[in-house]
Amino acid sequence: MARSRRWVIDHIESLPHWARVAFAARCARRVLPLFERYWEGVPPDRVASLAAALDLVERSAAEGRPLAGLEEASADATKAAGAALMGIHRSRNDELAPTDEHAAWTTSSAAKPIEWAAKAVMAAPDGSAHATLEAFVWAHDTAHAAEEIRIIEGLHDDLEGLSRVAHRGGWTAQTPVPPTVFGLLSGSCEAPRPWWKVW
Repeated sequence: MARSRRWVIDHIESLPHWARVAFAARCARRVLPLFERYWEGVPPDRVASLAAALDLVERSAAEGRPLAGLEEASADATKAAGAALMGIHRSRNDELAPTDEHAAWTTSSAAKPIEWAAKAVMAAPDGSAHATLEAFVWAHDTAHAAEEIRIIEGLHDDLEGLSRVAHRGGWTAQTPVPPTVFGLLSGSCEAPRPWWKVW
């Protein structure tokens, strides 16, 4: 079911800080596979740097504190997004980046949510909504370009479920949120409930 932009903004703004960060990371996690799919022959170090950056964001949300290396993580994601466009912007293409414009833009866009998720971690609690919205928009637009409607539906489901659980659990800006919470929301994770109140 499609949701309006206002619905998305209201739900993101209603989340406490670390829930926002966790959602931004979830947006990035959902579209990261598209980075490899649309960049055939992508250098492994590009994928590894994105995966490491996303892991750092997720661990920050899980621990409820910014971990060292976030600025570098955001920069790595920015560089990966830029490198994906080199195939259509210059004659020399050392990394054999996509030369097809649609593939290049889709690949580049798939890296951007990680950049913004890292920025959400570094933002003050009252400023993380903007960065989280950016992560969502990039992920949404990437999925749309790839015609991956199920990813878009998943993003909306993640946000709705997380908002419901955060509200019912009385989460605050200090409540840590591990990535496993999304498995609990979908019913696909059999892990025990976290130590804070979920339902």
